[in-house]
Amino acid sequence: MREKGELLASERVKLIQSLAVKVQESDETININAGKLKARNSISLADAYIAALCQIHNGILVHKDPEYEKLASEIKEYRLPYKLL
Repeated sequence: MREKGELLASERVKLIQSLAVKVQESDETININAGKLKARNSISLADAYIAALCQIHNGILVHKDPEYEKLASEIKEYRLPYKLL
């Protein structure tokens, strides 16, 4: 919204809501896994939760965030090209 405006942000929210996305409530297993990932790696709490969900569901984390490189031995990942500054 900051870069592209409120209208485009609203359109993107509607697009995301139209996808087959499941909302996952946090539980003790997710909390513990996220906490372990956070304790072992210098990552944000939000990224720790995302990675924990991938672990628990045996998923592949598709990303373009260099911060996740630290977790390469702990989660399956597919790296998209990083944004050049």
